[in-house]
Amino acid sequence: MSFPLSGPSPDDPRPELAVVPSALPEIPTTGTAGTPAGPTALPEDKQTRRARTREQGSARRKAARLHRVVRRVVKGGKISPKPALRALVLEQELHGALRESHTATYVESLVRSTGKIGGDAALGRTLGALDKQAGERDALQAKQETKRIQAGYRPGDLVDHPDGGVRTVRETQADQDEQRSEIADEEEQGSRKHQRLPRSLRLVPMLVSLCDAGLLLAFFCGVTNVDPARPISAALLFAVMLAAAVTGISFGFFTLAGTLLNQHKTEDGTLELDELAELDLLTRALLVLAGLGGAVLALLMFMRMWAEVVSALGGGDGTAAAVIALTLAVVSVLANTMVVVVQALDGSPATARLDSLGKAVRHPLRLQHQLLEQAAALDPPIAAADKKAQRTASDGITRAGRHAAAADQVVDAARAVHQGAGLQSEPDTDPNGAPGVLGYRASKVHPKVDERPVRLALQHLAVPAAEAAGEDAAAAAPQAASRGPGAKNLDDTAS
Repeated sequence: MSFPLSGPSPDDPRPELAVVPSALPEIPTTGTAGTPAGPTALPEDKQTRRARTREQGSARRKAARLHRVVRRVVKGGKISPKPALRALVLEQELHGALRESHTATYVESLVRSTGKIGGDAALGRTLGALDKQAGERDALQAKQETKRIQAGYRPGDLVDHPDGGVRTVRETQADQDEQRSEIADEEEQGSRKHQRLPRSLRLVPMLVSLCDAGLLLAFFCGVTNVDPARPISAALLFAVMLAAAVTGISFGFFTLAGTLLNQHKTEDGTLELDELAELDLLTRALLVLAGLGGAVLALLMFMRMWAEVVSALGGGDGTAAAVIALTLAVVSVLANTMVVVVQALDGSPATARLDSLGKAVRHPLRLQHQLLEQAAALDPPIAAADKKAQRTASDGITRAGRHAAAADQVVDAARAVHQGAGLQSEPDTDPNGAPGVLGYRASKVHPKVDERPVRLALQHLAVPAAEAAGEDAAAAAPQAASRGPGAKNLDDTAS
């Protein structure tokens, strides 16, 4: 059952490509009486039939040959110049009609389609490489953003506040800045009570405590009869505990006395002796006890050193032993007094509070700085990944354009051979000439060597790493986040 087709008949898209029939002479036919029978053709003679047969056989052979050559052209999705050129010439010999230069035959369309297939395959491989590079770049950027986010949360960490309780790092920093501002205002008004002692003097109390601990340990080892041949014993443990207790308690007591005196520091940075007489009972008691503790330690040093010297000298020179022991006792008094004086003259309660505030926020701020440093250190690898992606894209676009260029060159060469599109016909395609369009060009444009990948590589080599990182960071502004690595430069590369 057949259905009639409605509507106008389709137009022939290539009316100029109709095969021109061979011009054969018309032989008039005769009727039964030997007279001409009007328009009826005469029967062909043997020579004419042979000529027609030869022509038909030649056309069939050319068509078969064209079929074989076309199969070689489209095999593998890559342009083979020689078979493609042979196919185009055979096609023109088959239909033999002249046509306009802007039209395309079936084989020309097939050749250009094959070039497009090859270009698409090259772009597909390039996209695979770009996808891998984009993944590596995204991993670096994700790591960078993670570190920046972690650094951004550090000001919200809770820390122990020197005034008691806990506060965030941001609030503690605000207190620190306020305290520093108050100190600076008082110093501008001429106050000197906030001045700090040199760092070498501030380390003296720690040095004194270590020396006292060593001397006391040596003295107590002799008192507890520690055997040098077997030092690891209960006697050594007892000596260590005695030395640690005496040193720790005395050093803490001297430090406390100096801290209490520091609160009575005047605006000129000194301690007024007149004001010392007006101290409260607790402060005076602590000062008296500190003096008594220093005297007892000095006496201990004197007696122990006198015994050691007498034992070493055999008891023959008591004067030397007394002098040496007295010297050690005086030095002990001076050292312990130094601990009190350094604590009394070093800064003020305001500077001590400023130090405590700084110690409270030191660790979170240091961690924040390290995270920001690590995040900034990822800028050069990200910039290098962007450049690598740009070079890969440029190379891929060029490789894809070569397939279309090969197809167009074959078509142009074939037209130059068979001249079926007219003498000196202009090429109508430009492989890879405009961004986003592959295989078309305006008239009077001739293909040239594509130097874009080489120029891009040289441009990257000529830019210093620091400058490149800055340029990439500036160019990464809102577009880079949505378009991905190297996307901006693809349009520039293609143009």
